[in-house]
Amino acid sequence: MNTFDAVMICEGVEDATQEELIAAWQSLIDDGTVWTLQGSFGRQAKAMIEAGVCYSAQDTVHDSGMVYRSECCGASPHEASPDVGSDNLAGICGQCLDGTGFELGEEE
Repeated sequence: MNTFDAVMICEGVEDATQEELIAAWQSLIDDGTVWTLQGSFGRQAKAMIEAGVCYSAQDTVHDSGMVYRSECCGASPHEASPDVGSDNLAGICGQCLDGTGFELGEEE
């Protein structure tokens, strides 16, 4: 599913079945787009992940052995954050619970 269609389904602009709606949210979570949209998208995605409706396979350790740290306070990504990695450096800070960027840092 492309990003535009997923956003239109999640916004309720396009009619969709429950399965299509969940797939649209999962698509936005998978590619990290949901964390860059208006705040209500991130909050809804987080709630869906916490409820087990959608999933986030978080990987906070880079292949180099360094870890991803938030730009806001240096914390690790929240468990409800998407895969933070080289293709997606945006997510939810594990300490502040705000949407933020991530960068590689030394493991503590």
